[in-house]
Amino acid sequence: DATTSLTFAGSPDSRSLQRSTAIESKSELRLVIPSLPAHRFRFSLGLRYETTDRISGLNGDGEFLFRSIDDVAASRPVMYLRTLNPPTLSGAVSHGAVSLADYYHAGQTVELMFGLRIDGSASASSPARNPLTESLFGVSTTHAPSDVLFSPRISFTWTPRTARRQDPSIATASSLGQFAMPALNVFRGGFGAFRPLQSLSLIATAHGSTGLSGAGSTLTCVGSAVPSPDWRDYYTGAVSAPSACAPSSNPIFSAAAPSVLLIDPSYSRPMSWRGNLAWSTSRAGFVFSVEALATWNERQTSTRDLNFNDSIRFYLGDDHRSIYVPMSAIVPVSGAVSPIASRAVSSFINVNAMGSQQRSFGRELLLTLAPDLRAISNATYASISYALSRTDVFRNGFDGTTAASPNTFEWGRSAYDVRHTFVLQLGQAWKYVSLTVFTRASSGTPFTPMVGEDINGDGLANDRAFVPSRGSTTSTVDAQTFNALYATSQSYVRKCLDENAGRIAGSNSCEGPWTASMNARVGFTFGRSSEFARRVT
Repeated sequence: DATTSLTFAGSPDSRSLQRSTAIESKSELRLVIPSLPAHRFRFSLGLRYETTDRISGLNGDGEFLFRSIDDVAASRPVMYLRTLNPPTLSGAVSHGAVSLADYYHAGQTVELMFGLRIDGSASASSPARNPLTESLFGVSTTHAPSDVLFSPRISFTWTPRTARRQDPSIATASSLGQFAMPALNVFRGGFGAFRPLQSLSLIATAHGSTGLSGAGSTLTCVGSAVPSPDWRDYYTGAVSAPSACAPSSNPIFSAAAPSVLLIDPSYSRPMSWRGNLAWSTSRAGFVFSVEALATWNERQTSTRDLNFNDSIRFYLGDDHRSIYVPMSAIVPVSGAVSPIASRAVSSFINVNAMGSQQRSFGRELLLTLAPDLRAISNATYASISYALSRTDVFRNGFDGTTAASPNTFEWGRSAYDVRHTFVLQLGQAWKYVSLTVFTRASSGTPFTPMVGEDINGDGLANDRAFVPSRGSTTSTVDAQTFNALYATSQSYVRKCLDENAGRIAGSNSCEGPWTASMNARVGFTFGRSSEFARRVT
């Protein structure tokens, strides 16, 4: 009863083949000028050239989707999908970067760092031009990003005059491992811009997804157009997977058309503004550290399907969910939806324009308590740290989940937003034996109640579920099913259902249970002197 869909087919990547090459060179120059004794300069230069050739076999053997085990037994698939003539994705990108940093000692208590990084990238070639895409959507498939970007950075280290500064490189090593201690009684912080390398994967996908002949196409069959599977002949090789839909009286149930992925001229490499402020001190043989971090990520890669018709055809009753296909595009028996009816033009399935409208904001507070390495022996170690964090994401339904139009952007909790994390490290060494333990406990990761298939007809299986209020379902069977689900669910699931009752669930509005992991290592040391000692772990 809990099964939402089953998929039968060959491995989705059974025919994939990839070859990548990268050539990289880095150099660094550190300069001290006698006439400027308070300054230390560092100059760095980096060059990189990378290529990739990938034959994407994703779903090249096709896949049948079933609603239940009974449908499998009766050989009643609700949908069939297959990528015909999977394209070859090729691309090459050149990267170059130069940076200059000045480490300035502004007196005995303050050290400043001013830095500037200039980096650029260029694609070796542009994707092929598709005149039909230009005439229908007013965009070109030929854009390949190239840029020259500036990333300023600044940091500081301040030691109050009342504090005694310690060597920031204090470290020790023993049979328990290697340990380092930060500079004590020192404020440190920084702020700057950071950017990743240009995405070679994105450029290669744009080269192989122009929608031209030979670029591959997608076969979609629903309802009466789904071909009947013949598992025995597929297994023996007597017949190959279907490359066409079955004849159907409803032409909207079948389609075979290419998809396009193009890079919008507004696209830019993602940029992250990061800042931190930290303080460490020592009391009673322990080192206490506190650090606050914040990250603002802008120009994150986003998707917009230009071929999606945003016209609402009707609304569902209970949740008032907007539907973007007519009733005739919905299979009455299974409820499967043909995504073809929500296409602006039938010549293509998806025309995805890659832009830079996604954003995110993260912040974290980190507390650490560890032993002062100057006050303990090498035979014992124990530390504990706690992190409080939050990350929010601004994105649309093409890149996340949706309760309305996938073109709508909204803020929501990140799928990787773990609010609380504890880390405990313990170690004890004896004459011949050592034991170390690493334990991590984290609060639950967020999740979204989802429907296992496309509901609103936008062609994406990313629809958030409607959670009915207890006792308000439209039939006795629905009420019994929901009550049984509620009664047998764990507490975090019941909390999720209660908080979303009577509405479509919010994006990542629920949270899973706490999780914990522990790794332990036992080491044995043989030999009477450190010169001839041998260790077995």
